Amino acid sequence: MSSSKHSLVFSAPFVLEAAGAHESQGKPAEYFSAEQLGAEYKRGRLDGARETDQDVERRFVEFRSEVSSVLNGLFARLGDAEASVSQQIQAALPELALEVAKKLLLGHTPPDDVIEGICAHAMAAVFPEVHDLEVVVGERDHVIVERLLPGWRNSYPGVKVCVNPGFAPGECQVRSRFGVVDARHEAKLRVLGRELQSR
Repeated sequence: MSSSKHSLVFSAPFVLEAAGAHESQGKPAEYFSAEQLGAEYKRGRLDGARETDQDVERRFVEFRSEVSSVLNGLFARLGDAEASVSQQIQAALPELALEVAKKLLLGHTPPDDVIEGICAHAMAAVFPEVHDLEVVVGERDHVIVERLLPGWRNSYPGVKVCVNPGFAPGECQVRSRFGVVDARHEAKLRVLGRELQSR
């Protein structure tokens, strides 16, 4: 940016009457030379520029503070929205997982070794009771479990198998004098649901 230069020319000494000169008539008038006036003019411009810079800096700090406040508020709202979405997802996941597990269980016919493992796990859950257990399975799994009885009787004396037509493949209950271990799909889904809800 260009700036103009001016020269001050005085034909006679420039006189400024000091403040209160009318009250003190005996005080001599103060005289300023062209050099002094130029120096004062330069000093005034520097002081003005300095004050302008300070004002700009102050306004910049205020602007930065306002922008920071706005951004913090925005991020906080985004964080709240993200937390809200996360909570909705977490709330929906257990139900979704249970629905998927239910479809997998109902649509799956376990092989013989899986049936054996399901029943063996249920019988082990009643330990230390090992006598006169009653294993309840569906019609399809009954044939498989009957073949396993001879081997089971070594560990579970008096064990027997009963059929419940309402049991789906892979479902099992083990009954003892102390209670029932339920390994049906519905019971498994309840346990899974509690575990998912507790997380």
